[in-house]
Amino acid sequence: MSQTAAQPFDRLRAVSKAEPRTDGKEIKGVTFENEYVACVVGEDGKVRSFSDKSQNKEYVPTGLVRAMMTVSQVSHGAPRDGGKPHNSSSVTFRKDTGEMTVGFEDSGVTARFQVRTRPHYLTFELTGLTGNEVTAISLCELILDIHGIVGEVIAVARDERFAAGVQAMNIKMEAAAGKQPQGSILIVKDTTLYGPLVGAKFALFGCPTEKILDTIGEIEVNEGLPHPIFSAHRQAGQPALRQAGLPAYGQKKHMLAGKWGKVSPEATKSYLVISYSEQNIDEVLKYAQAGGFSYIYHPGPFETWGHWPLRKS
Repeated sequence: MSQTAAQPFDRLRAVSKAEPRTDGKEIKGVTFENEYVACVVGEDGKVRSFSDKSQNKEYVPTGLVRAMMTVSQVSHGAPRDGGKPHNSSSVTFRKDTGEMTVGFEDSGVTARFQVRTRPHYLTFELTGLTGNEVTAISLCELILDIHGIVGEVIAVARDERFAAGVQAMNIKMEAAAGKQPQGSILIVKDTTLYGPLVGAKFALFGCPTEKILDTIGEIEVNEGLPHPIFSAHRQAGQPALRQAGLPAYGQKKHMLAGKWGKVSPEATKSYLVISYSEQNIDEVLKYAQAGGFSYIYHPGPFETWGHWPLRKS
């Protein structure tokens, strides 16, 4: 399904009365729903449900409901308030604007989020913080009853039929997945050590296991994230890699230009990791060709990591 514009309201439902969970329990809060999943954030700031619609299966473990978000005051890694995080404890949602307001216990902090939905994922963007100073925020802490494979770096957990994941929307945020005794956990964090908190944005998705890469690719293209494409046909001297710039995922024009790096055969070809410079590049190329390597990879080409200036040597 191709779509060029976000739909902030038509797939979001503000729930003012009790609503049954898929396991029969009743909950109150706001339900964010798309083609694949229904996610309920309770009035108390806890994730009450995350269900796979195709299986009518609840993935929040029974009896393990926890706060979706936390805020804290951190200075150079040392919490100013003794290390106690303030959990999200209240949530209200305005259907006419798509704005979700979150309170955090007795911290005096209120956060505002713009929530939007796509057919296959949700986005939460921090648009405002008021009250006492906040220097760190956990935007998502979601424990799910998924005991299969966990991709810590790609931030996805999956079993044979269902997968869930998070994607950070800017470079200073951290998104990850991990294993828990109860299953898996998805986490998104941000801190003022790397810039202002307002503007932090992440995507949350659940999908059939076989749709993981399709969904991640859809997020990357629709949200303007890096989405490298390996050109299927190129002339000598042209780069093998380019950046996709189309507004919607899956269009024929996009697919004919080449294949996304995560699924392209080009990305699986062998490469030689070796330090090289102007002085030895010819010799390195000779050995790479003799060994059948398609690429050479320099392990440390930058003076610093951040602005990435090339080493002069």
